[in-house]
Amino acid sequence: MLRARPAASPTVVSEAWLLGALGEIDDAFEVLARAEEEYQGLLCYTGLPGFDPLRADPRFTALEQRLELPSALRGGQP
Repeated sequence: MLRARPAASPTVVSEAWLLGALGEIDDAFEVLARAEEEYQGLLCYTGLPGFDPLRADPRFTALEQRLELPSALRGGQP
């Protein structure tokens, strides 16, 4: 249903969470890239455990570095 929304709708960051959990890693990163282009504030939640399936991918590390989030929000230690 998430993909049934109108094309002009903002990207739903939780869609990347769901895609990662389903093993659709490339699709998850496409969603995150769109969310980043749209300056979606919910990208700060990438530190939550739901994004763990994406953490081993170098694209996730690069995303975290671009977002310049404090380590506590990235799931790391303060």
